[in-house]
Amino acid sequence: MTATKAERHSAILNLVNRGSVHTQQEIAEALAKRGMRTTQATISRDIQELGLVRSGAGYRSSAGLVREPRQSRFGAHAAGNRGGSGQTRHADDPGDDLA
Repeated sequence: MTATKAERHSAILNLVNRGSVHTQQEIAEALAKRGMRTTQATISRDIQELGLVRSGAGYRSSAGLVREPRQSRFGAHAAGNRGGSGQTRHADDPGDDLA
């Protein structure tokens, strides 16, 4: 069976969400068991298009790696308070002029 891109993406996301794949080879084998034969290059492209990243625990969505907002790291009192009152400022904060 030749699977459509949408079918492949859906199957890959299902595998990733179950935490059952750690390599592209495992993805290829799992897809083959579902009757979806594909190349490593296609799987690699699919992984990139889906925004998946590989971690020690296997592939997962890169959305799970987004850093929490800074205000929660400094406490609610620091939200919207840029500089002053002992708040730590970072060079990667938008709008900071540390020159």
